[in-house]
Amino acid sequence: MEIFLNQETFQECTHRYHIPQEKGDKEKHHRTQTHPTHPSRQRELVEEEQVAELEKLGIKRVLNMAVNCDDDLWIQRFGRSGYLKVGLRDHVDQDLQDSLNEAIKFIASSKTPIYVHCQAGKSRSVATVIGYLIQEHQWPLKRAYDHVVERRRCMSPNIGFVSQLILLEKRILGSDKANGLVSVGNSDDLDPSSRTTVVPWMTS
Repeated sequence: MEIFLNQETFQECTHRYHIPQEKGDKEKHHRTQTHPTHPSRQRELVEEEQVAELEKLGIKRVLNMAVNCDDDLWIQRFGRSGYLKVGLRDHVDQDLQDSLNEAIKFIASSKTPIYVHCQAGKSRSVATVIGYLIQEHQWPLKRAYDHVVERRRCMSPNIGFVSQLILLEKRILGSDKANGLVSVGNSDDLDPSSRTTVVPWMTS
């Protein structure tokens, strides 16, 4: 299965990568791929070239995580059978639990490539993909976060989403295995900055 995240410009290359399988991971094969969209437009699928680009990439399903975005052209062309709008607000007080469960089930049920987007592709959509990796594959938050940020450098999930992803990690992995955004290691041997992922909103 492939997951596509909305990118910033048409000029940025589309990057394909494999989610590596490690001992203890579920035996599923996954590939996540970022997909470029134009910076001057909303991320709704409302223009022919956007839909054509997704078709060229083999996209069959669309997950819209933004309450303020609509994908009218996609729905007109393909209907709603492979489309889900969860519709989150990018606010720190937005509750993720029910919406995230619905979105993760939609991703997990996909047998064909899926395009996950919000408005800027920085907060709602990336929090959803991270949540999917934690819940469906039992990845620690740090591993899932680093894996996505390596491919999506501009990502910046809001502090409320990050807090809820920390709680999700504890629920899925258990408090004894959940480490938040801190890597497991000997604190005497490692500089703290090397064990903590830099979250954009922490440094702004």
